[in-house]
Amino acid sequence: MKIPRKKWNPKAPFPPLNADETYIFFISVTEKEKDIDTFLTSMSHGEKERARKYRFKKDKNRYIVARGMLRRILGGFLCVSASNISFTYNHYGRPLLNPDIHKTPLEFNLSYSDDGIIIGITFNRKIGVDIETLDRDVKELVTISKNFFTENECNNICNTPIKEQNLLFLKYWVRKEAYIKAVGKGLSIPLHSFEILLNAEQPLKFLTSEHHDPQLDWNMIEFEPRKGFLSAIAFTGEEHSISIFEESTRLEQGSEYCLKYLKTCKP
Repeated sequence: MKIPRKKWNPKAPFPPLNADETYIFFISVTEKEKDIDTFLTSMSHGEKERARKYRFKKDKNRYIVARGMLRRILGGFLCVSASNISFTYNHYGRPLLNPDIHKTPLEFNLSYSDDGIIIGITFNRKIGVDIETLDRDVKELVTISKNFFTENECNNICNTPIKEQNLLFLKYWVRKEAYIKAVGKGLSIPLHSFEILLNAEQPLKFLTSEHHDPQLDWNMIEFEPRKGFLSAIAFTGEEHSISIFEESTRLEQGSEYCLKYLKTCKP
């Protein structure tokens, strides 16, 4: 499916988000490293402490850009400054908007890999996103598949030509990661407890009743937010409009970001 491109008025910091829409933002770490100091001023003490513990500068900068941009984007939609965004965390470590501070049905999720960051924003539905680099060489992927994937998924990978196995593995992986992040329990959900159906009407099948809610209606979409990356989004509810934005390289007086509208698609 060819996704149409449209122009976004850069004078409008954030596009309006309706209840039947989901927005996904792609950010390049290297394009935003010049704004590290600005991001740090908006971060909480806990976030700064976590950033300080990263051993390698690349990992530290990626974390700071991700958290800084998350705060900026959420602040733009909630009409508060980035530093006034308040997070809480569930038992599994997933960040959530603090309901005592922010009275909103806004839901979000974040993922990063190498130089790419994606942030998903929506209303009144569970959402999870994942991103991986397409040039990632997954060593011993057959062994990993046997240990963590379902039997059918593993057989599909093993029966695929060797040159295509890496891509197929990543297609399963980003979907599984997006789903467990949407549920909010992370890797406490065994990856072999549900099966990804790549070319079926239903995107996944539960193999156990534990960890999963069969009453929820799940949808998944795979996409490439930028060349060299593979992503997936998992969400509950009916199919709806999903828009992908790319953050521009210009920071507006340390407070607002201009967003360049890239493309819109419907699943």
